[in-house]
Amino acid sequence: MNYSLGDAIITSIFSMLIVFLILILLAAVISLFKYIKSSAPEPVKKGAKKAQPAQAAKKAPAAVAAESASNGALIAMLTATCVAEAESGRAMNVLSVSQIN
Repeated sequence: MNYSLGDAIITSIFSMLIVFLILILLAAVISLFKYIKSSAPEPVKKGAKKAQPAQAAKKAPAAVAAESASNGALIAMLTATCVAEAESGRAMNVLSVSQIN
């Protein structure tokens, strides 16, 4: 069987065309998933209340600042743990976090 360069190029282009058409078809099918709704109802936790926007807006500025500080402390703790593990070569466990001034 004699297979020339022209035949190889045509086969390659045809194969790439098939792959791209299948990818486009998959993208279309996946984009249709947003229109499919779940038939199962959302589970509701007993005693849990939905957070209302008015309550979230009433949060004190001090509480927001404390929350930001605790996030910063958590980030600092995780960073220090990663550095300590890298330097020592041993696994580290964080037992507690406290702020040092």
